[in-house]
Amino acid sequence: MRTVLKPALLAATLALSANAGASILPQFQGHWSGECTLRHLDGRTSAFSLQLEIVPQSAQSVSWVMRYAGDFGTMVKNYVLRTENAATGHYVMDENNGILIDMYQYGDRLTANFEVVNETRLATSVEAQGDTLYFENVSFEAKRPRRSNAYNISVLSYESRSIESCVLKR
Repeated sequence: MRTVLKPALLAATLALSANAGASILPQFQGHWSGECTLRHLDGRTSAFSLQLEIVPQSAQSVSWVMRYAGDFGTMVKNYVLRTENAATGHYVMDENNGILIDMYQYGDRLTANFEVVNETRLATSVEAQGDTLYFENVSFEAKRPRRSNAYNISVLSYESRSIESCVLKR
């Protein structure tokens, strides 16, 4: 019995120590860069570049630094993505200013849906496919939704404002 227990205990210890240095969402980690297009409902478009660095901070978090450059100048956003519940794929993007955005993992895709209260609703999707990262942000007018009802169900429909699409390479 002792001979069987020792190798099993050793294997379990090695597995735990190997995972101790692991970090969340390895398929998203790295230095990404590419071009983005912002399309407005009225037909206007604009282009800008985006660099995204996703680097492990701990086994439960990664830094998520976004560097935008375009006609508007440059903008840097320093976020931290933390594990809320790994079993359900629930993460929280901490904007380091008091704002927390819930994100959910579906395979190689992270999604978030949130509202800047009484202003704009946003649906965000980030998908890793090998050495390509697809980022999409769809914004909606939050102030004047269309309300309709059928079969005792009330539905609110929101006007799309813009779609931001980025293709980034590692």
